[in-house]
Amino acid sequence: MSPGYNHPRHMGFTRLIDAKCLNCHSSRVESINKSLQRLSIHEQAIGCERCHGPGSLHAERWNSPDDAGPDVDYTIVNPDHLNRKENESICAQCHLNNIEVNIRGREHSDFRPGLLLSDFTLNYRLTTSDKSMKVVGHVEQLHRSRCFQNSKMRCTTCHDPHLKPAAEHQREYFRKKCLSCHADDDCGLTIHDRRQQQPLDDCMACHMPKSSTDIPHFTFTHHRIGLHDPMTVQNPRNSTTIGTLEPISDVSHLSQIDRLRCLGIAYAIQSEAVSKIAGAQIYAQRAIAIFEQVRRQGLRDPEVDSALATLYWRAGRPAARKLAESVLQFENISPTALSNALYVAEQSQFEAGDIDQTLVTLDRHLRVRRDAGDFLLLSKCKYLKGDRQGALDALKQAAKIVPDSATCEDYIANLYQEMGQQKLAAKHRRRARRLREANRRVRTRERKTQ
Repeated sequence: MSPGYNHPRHMGFTRLIDAKCLNCHSSRVESINKSLQRLSIHEQAIGCERCHGPGSLHAERWNSPDDAGPDVDYTIVNPDHLNRKENESICAQCHLNNIEVNIRGREHSDFRPGLLLSDFTLNYRLTTSDKSMKVVGHVEQLHRSRCFQNSKMRCTTCHDPHLKPAAEHQREYFRKKCLSCHADDDCGLTIHDRRQQQPLDDCMACHMPKSSTDIPHFTFTHHRIGLHDPMTVQNPRNSTTIGTLEPISDVSHLSQIDRLRCLGIAYAIQSEAVSKIAGAQIYAQRAIAIFEQVRRQGLRDPEVDSALATLYWRAGRPAARKLAESVLQFENISPTALSNALYVAEQSQFEAGDIDQTLVTLDRHLRVRRDAGDFLLLSKCKYLKGDRQGALDALKQAAKIVPDSATCEDYIANLYQEMGQQKLAAKHRRRARRLREANRRVRTRERKTQ
């Protein structure tokens, strides 16, 4: 099954795909009018320019009838000509997989090969007292390897971006990569003992084991090359142990206030990711403290204010509405920050009974994201304004987005009942009952498989 759909209660058709998802599965993706889901995809697959940079000058040079020029072609980026950090930044675009925070005024999508990724985004890891192995990005794992630390090794030392060996040849292919630096007798075990453990004498099986993870997105080959004890693989973002976030990349080029800003956003992201309520509250409190500190120092940043408004709203603080509404005045704001501020604003306005302003905010929000919850709120507002047909139309839109929602079907049935359309009301009540029964069967299967 596709990632995220390999368990009974998957998200069906409600799973949203945004630019962050597509960033690692296609080439350049851009948001249309600050929308989270309306995207312009310039190239569906990962193309040449993703690793080599813009290619128009390169094509122009080699299509020119004139002399091609010097041996080194400076019209295109050749990763082999980059230093190790610049070379690594190309791979780290997708293979870092930690908590990612954009540097103020920049986006991940602004990065181009030949530059440092850390000039555009920072990644954070969670350190805890728990000694079990954590799932982190391939790049960070490689950094922890003596092979990497004691050599000039790069990702491309073992991986050829233009060649993927067939499954039946991978063991021998990568074994030869190991033996390009190590002698066959460097292994601490004799050949007899090695073959007792690994009949095919597979270096990676011992030194880069493949493990299932509790992240439904992938099974990974551990890139910390070394001696591995039997290990517990966990998602550090869902660790039950409260930890501390620290940047993976060098942050010395940032001002102190920007370091704090990025750390605060990282804690806000972590507070959303953890499944334990107590842990979420602790990380949220840390984020709030940092955000309030940088605001006292004069920083007015839409990403900070949007995240702080969200945390205030979850904590029931009245200041959430005013802060969220102030974020909506910014012109330069990311789609995620805009959507979060719109959500807090519309929820706060509705809770305060300000239905007219809620409708105005909802109209703006519905233009930048497609979410059933927004249409449910729109239906409530229309109903309170006496517009039964408008409320029904909004509910139907919500039901299209979440076709397995018995709640939506119940609401629709109730409205039809009020409008005197008994047959349609009965139809949707039957549908609600079928959906509830189907959901009960799914929950039963899920309990049996646990």
